[in-house]
Amino acid sequence: MKLYVNSISTGGIERSTGFLFHACDLRAVKNITFYSEEDEEAIELLKSKNVSFDLIDLSNCSLVFKIKAKLKGINSTPTLILEGGAKLKGIKQIKAYFEKQTHSR
Repeated sequence: MKLYVNSISTGGIERSTGFLFHACDLRAVKNITFYSEEDEEAIELLKSKNVSFDLIDLSNCSLVFKIKAKLKGINSTPTLILEGGAKLKGIKQIKAYFEKQTHSR
């Protein structure tokens, strides 16, 4: 299984309190990365079900990879690709799939 998500990063560059503005007056500020509520919920759901999955963060992928993902129909996150190739888009479909799996056992 592959779970496609998009992370959100915050942070940036801060100017130090120098007299003149030079490149050496800049310093990096801590970068914080997190997932949207739906993406985070999908990750936690799969972990709680002890499901083995590959987590693919589209925000860290190349433009070519993102285009290929779009062409495969991965146009929103979270999207879970099952072993047979079926796509589950959004947390509602992912939850429904695992609820169905639980009830069929």
